[in-house]
Amino acid sequence: TDINGSQKIPEKALKMFPFRGLAELNIRNNRDIKDISFITTLQKIDISGTCGVDQTGIDGLRTCRLRELRVDCNPGIRNISFMKSLQK
Repeated sequence: TDINGSQKIPEKALKMFPFRGLAELNIRNNRDIKDISFITTLQKIDISGTCGVDQTGIDGLRTCRLRELRVDCNPGIRNISFMKSLQK
């Protein structure tokens, strides 16, 4: 299952059961979603641009097997060194 930036999904909907198994999430330039740390199944994330997700919103992904992360132009992300499984 994946969600791309063109789908307007509110943060509270992401916390519901069907979205907890997400593998890919593109919320580039989506200011409404601020926390994705609870979606530990993510493998590919785009939180670039004027995204609402900041450092606090990704800190819970420490155990996630994330392969790809895009954070360009997101000033809220300062440290991704804890994401050891990143390939891109």
